Amino acid sequence: MEPQSAKNGVRRIILPAALGLGLACLAGWIFFCFVIPTQAEILVPIDWDVRGDLMAVDPPVNNLTLTVSCPRSRLSSLMDSGVCYRPDPKGFEEGAVSIPVQLGEGLVPRGVRVESIQPQELSFRVEPKIEKEMYVLVMLAGQPASGYTVTELNVAPERVLLRGPSRILKDKETVPTKPVDISGASEPLSREAALDLDEAVAKLSEIRAVTAKVMIEEEKAVRRITVPIVGKNPPKAFDISPQVIELVVRGPVQVLDDLPNSGEMAAWIDLGGLKRGVYARRAVIALPLSATLQDASPEVFTVQIK
Repeated sequence: MEPQSAKNGVRRIILPAALGLGLACLAGWIFFCFVIPTQAEILVPIDWDVRGDLMAVDPPVNNLTLTVSCPRSRLSSLMDSGVCYRPDPKGFEEGAVSIPVQLGEGLVPRGVRVESIQPQELSFRVEPKIEKEMYVLVMLAGQPASGYTVTELNVAPERVLLRGPSRILKDKETVPTKPVDISGASEPLSREAALDLDEAVAKLSEIRAVTAKVMIEEEKAVRRITVPIVGKNPPKAFDISPQVIELVVRGPVQVLDDLPNSGEMAAWIDLGGLKRGVYARRAVIALPLSATLQDASPEVFTVQIK
């Protein structure tokens, strides 16, 4: 029985001690989290939409830096509270404005002490604000591959709603995009492009970027080319007058550059079956499929079979 009594005695000693230690730790944690103040810096965003018809232009900062003291339990909730500082618009007029930073009720909860505020004063300009729908103008950078050109340019959406200072937006009808690079392109492409906005202008349309579609095709040109007339299947000696035909041909630049030496272009008159005499004949003209004949001169040739 003595060993069992000893065990019970040890339990009577250890259990209260452990319980006391646990309560002491809990009390210390509560004291640390809810009583002892801690100091920290928090950023409070500034809402610069000072009034319905006015706006702040070129504000010096976008956040206030507050140094606060409070129990640690309040600190995390304060940082996650989403508070925002709004300058008091009373008395705001168009032009330069300088106001002291004054934290109103409700911005900082009870139990939180503000040790310092930076900056303590805000200086900015106030200007009339407008909203305006404007056409999107796609800006391109670079050049397509040699022999190719941009034939069409589309953007979606075509218009966006913007808000900003009247002096910036009132006389504009288009808003440019950031440049879309088409360097070396030889086929149509589609790219997302951000709007190139002034810092004071905001995009109200619910789009992240516009989509630019650039049609790129082989560059076309028109050339005048002189081609000799060939007599095919001649029965005897013959003369053709004039001896050349002047063609006006439209097609890809690369094709036209290579055309004289490509062997794909020819002009001839079929003399088969003709007897001695003088005839008026039209020429047959052969061109590559990618080239188009726009004009030919002369249209009729004099053929003399001797």
